[in-house]
Amino acid sequence: MEITYPPSGWLKKSEEPLNFYKSLLALYPDDKKELAIVIKKDQTKVVITKEKAQNKSIILAKEIKNLSQLEGDEQLRIFTVINASEASFYLMLASSFLGANHCICFEDLSEHAISSRIDIFQPHIILGKSEIVEKLVEAKKKSDIKEIPVCNIDEILRTDGFRHSQIMDYDFSSAEYTSEDILFTLFTSGSTGLPKAIRHTSSRFSRYAIATCKHFFKLDNKSTIFTATDAGWINGHTYAFYGPLLCGSTTVISEDLSKTAKPEYLDFILINCRVTCFYASVTLIRAIRQNAILNTNVSRENKSLILERVGSCGEPLANDVGKWVVQYFKPKRKSIVNTYFQTETGGILTAPRDEDGFNSDYSNVGKPSNFVDIRTAKDLLSVQELEDEEIEPNE
Repeated sequence: MEITYPPSGWLKKSEEPLNFYKSLLALYPDDKKELAIVIKKDQTKVVITKEKAQNKSIILAKEIKNLSQLEGDEQLRIFTVINASEASFYLMLASSFLGANHCICFEDLSEHAISSRIDIFQPHIILGKSEIVEKLVEAKKKSDIKEIPVCNIDEILRTDGFRHSQIMDYDFSSAEYTSEDILFTLFTSGSTGLPKAIRHTSSRFSRYAIATCKHFFKLDNKSTIFTATDAGWINGHTYAFYGPLLCGSTTVISEDLSKTAKPEYLDFILINCRVTCFYASVTLIRAIRQNAILNTNVSRENKSLILERVGSCGEPLANDVGKWVVQYFKPKRKSIVNTYFQTETGGILTAPRDEDGFNSDYSNVGKPSNFVDIRTAKDLLSVQELEDEEIEPNE
């Protein structure tokens, strides 16, 4: 396995240890406050309060710690193949409780693709939902790592015998991340060869997630965001879980994202969950438009949407699609937050906002934010440092 590190000088600044689990829950003073709303495949709505999130995540964390093949002081690595779901929400929260490095992959990956990612990530435990466990067992057999447990996350989460107060009596408290500990690892698609494992540290990632959520989406404790993306994408981390929770917002999760392209299903979510920010891929937005145009029998009159903003991601937004989005969803803010970033950056680099002045060309990518400082290596490092780190001057 080849690991590429950034120049050593970039990480010289030391930081205090961070209790990430407490940070995720810090802006929810009321135990009954909604952290998330999960729409199940049968369209039933499950509300995850702070109290429920604590109970479930600590139960899961306790089982992961007991079952994992972790030895010594090494950071725990949790490998999970799971779609966006109630279980994926608890998994990310449990991982932060343990101070672990989690890796989430898509359920539709082949056994070979999963096994190659296992070999790269080198996990201490593998988790999946009931319908995927057998596939994970076969994928592990194809990998170079044989002696690690494959566990059914659904079975663990069915355990409901403990309350949060009882669990804490067992001297099981949330861990801290150092400045060098990894919060999560996310793989690129691997479409051009061996997938790259992109690692994000806790404190730097959290600051960037908070900054971009507030700057581009204006998230706060009154916001409800529906990021219509799977847990295996970077958006499913930064803008469906970490960012919203760190801002005290409510996040919406659909366990059947394939239905989101159907206007009536999407309206059901936007209205019933009182969504203020809808964020989706351009591919999904085009599919919604196509279905809406074909399904002219469904009236949108008197639809009680309270959308403040709509955002797009994944590829450039065509001007005609952007105009349709504003006409169809009628958000309060007329600029589409047409984001540019990728797995490697972990968050939005630039996007349009009404606050920066409305631009009627919806294909624009907005003005660079003042917290993004992009420079070439030669601007930051001396000639000797460039040679020592083997970095090209114009990188």
